[in-house]
Amino acid sequence: MTAANIFISLGGLSIVMALIPLAWHVRNGNTAAVCLIVWITLFNLLSFSNAIIWGGSGIDIYTAWDGKIFCDIEIKIFIASGAGIVGSVAAIARNLARVMSHKVSVIKTKRARRRELVQDLLLSLGLPAWIMAVHYLVQPSRYSLLATTGCTPTIDDSWPSIPLILVWPPIISLVSAYYAGLVLARVHRYRQQFADILRSSNSGLTTSRFIRLFVLSLVLVAVNLPLTFYIFYRNLDSPRITYNWDLVHGEGWNYILRIPSYDIVQFDRWISVGAGYFIFFVFGIGSDALKMYRGWLDNLGLGKHLPDSIMGTSAPGTDQGGSQSGGSAIGSYLSKRWASRRILGSSSSDCSSSGSRSGTSNNKSTTEPPTTTTNTTRNQTSDIDIEANKRAPAWHFANEGPSFVVKAYAGNIRYNDRGIRVDKDIVVENKRATIC
Repeated sequence: MTAANIFISLGGLSIVMALIPLAWHVRNGNTAAVCLIVWITLFNLLSFSNAIIWGGSGIDIYTAWDGKIFCDIEIKIFIASGAGIVGSVAAIARNLARVMSHKVSVIKTKRARRRELVQDLLLSLGLPAWIMAVHYLVQPSRYSLLATTGCTPTIDDSWPSIPLILVWPPIISLVSAYYAGLVLARVHRYRQQFADILRSSNSGLTTSRFIRLFVLSLVLVAVNLPLTFYIFYRNLDSPRITYNWDLVHGEGWNYILRIPSYDIVQFDRWISVGAGYFIFFVFGIGSDALKMYRGWLDNLGLGKHLPDSIMGTSAPGTDQGGSQSGGSAIGSYLSKRWASRRILGSSSSDCSSSGSRSGTSNNKSTTEPPTTTTNTTRNQTSDIDIEANKRAPAWHFANEGPSFVVKAYAGNIRYNDRGIRVDKDIVVENKRATIC
């Protein structure tokens, strides 16, 4: 079996495996993770197509299809994907570092969520868009055509190539390494309060999700950092020449250089294929993914044939004891179905009197003593529960019949005579809810 055939087999499977966790990240709104998987999958898909078109022992690269139009589009994606991958990794590591910071607000405003989304998109899409736009300035020929590898972008050896294109992947890799190191230091520093910090960060991350994202970013940083610097060094090793627009875009610009590869696949193609497998093993076999698979099978009518112990019983996109949001600005909303699953037991109605649930003012419920009823569990809160919630700031949601009670414990808050915070009414998905 030739190297092209092996690459086609492994590359095709890598594409399918990477797309499986992509569906989960799209549903949960993990912007940076979605961009990372899209860049890797797109790179693998184009490499897979090239290996089919120009791979194999029976292909003569000198007489094969020249790839016009197809390669013109493809090389722009190839040249941007390197920056897109390292930029997405930097965005993931940056988000994790922000989660572990004590400066994170318990309640994220719409403006804050929008700002985080813009920052993620600038790292994941902004830099690749810049590289695609400026590539033509230092593009000495249309493209090169390699056997098996297929369409390959070309970059001029003049000095503007360095600040315009070549320097950015190693710079962003350094940024990724900085944030990954920052996460590692903060996790070690706050290891005793790790679970509490995750709950109070309003990021929607469970411990398992945080660790999976961190492992993914750490491994990709460990691979990308030396790789980008090696490629940068090899490019600098070529003699730099004076830039001349007429020479770069002269009469020979449309010439397509064809190069035999002797059944060798470029190493960066193999690295991207391996990244697709790694993404699946990090996200594709976790409890969240298994619940999503169960949801797919239920929709096909096949879920009833599987035991609950194998793939769980929760609906796709939910996480018992966790949250629906995957820790990004997209999808940071309060889901009615998810909120109803968080039952607080004896403290589920302590923050609201019957007057507030019937539409009366909260001020009345804070000045008048609570009415004694036979249902003591709905009107009493143990000191242990109150103190525990004070020590561990977190969002809690409980089903209160027609409305939802939202409990938030944080610093500098006001409590009523039963030790429960009373603030103001809010609206959650057109349902009345009370912050207490």
